Amino acid sequence: GLHCQYHRPLIDSKDLEEDLVASASWRKRYNVTGYRAPMVGISEAGYSSLAEHGIAYSSSIYAPSGNMLRKQGVIELPVSSLNLFGKKTQLNAPRQFDTKLLAQGEVPFGSSFMIGLTPALILKRLETELAAGLSPVIILHPYELFPPEKFFAKMLPDLLGNPQLLPFMINKLPFLRSLLRNFPVQPMDRYVRLKAGHPG
Repeated sequence: GLHCQYHRPLIDSKDLEEDLVASASWRKRYNVTGYRAPMVGISEAGYSSLAEHGIAYSSSIYAPSGNMLRKQGVIELPVSSLNLFGKKTQLNAPRQFDTKLLAQGEVPFGSSFMIGLTPALILKRLETELAAGLSPVIILHPYELFPPEKFFAKMLPDLLGNPQLLPFMINKLPFLRSLLRNFPVQPMDRYVRLKAGHPG
């Protein structure tokens, strides 16, 4: 999957289109068919650009587990959130991790931010979701599993300017190991093929 060519907010459709054009040769080389917007932020109009560029599935909004949406020819598998109030909400993009989402009573437990803050609670939540027959979607960045050399030193100026980055800097390899050891896990593209009736 593609996360983006240049990491910045891509909710604006024009910015997303430019990013998809910039990543075209890489996507073609590796036959990329999945996408997750930076900061989990996309607009409804953005899905038509994804479809035009051969993206079959996306995970670019937050929503309670069990929602698989079709948006302009693209399958959207939202990053999992917990709906504390149980009220029905519109699942239109953008639906990113912000105060509006939290005010609606949704806690995005599938985000690497929340995993960094409360890994044990997230594992318990995953257990509850799976027991209910749901397939939660979580996201982790590669650098959270295998930090680059001198990662903390390089990130320190950003961290001092934005302390909210701290949960992203916590190594999540122990969390991933526990996840793989204790839960059924599969890659997103395989899950999409199975749901679409194309096993293998």
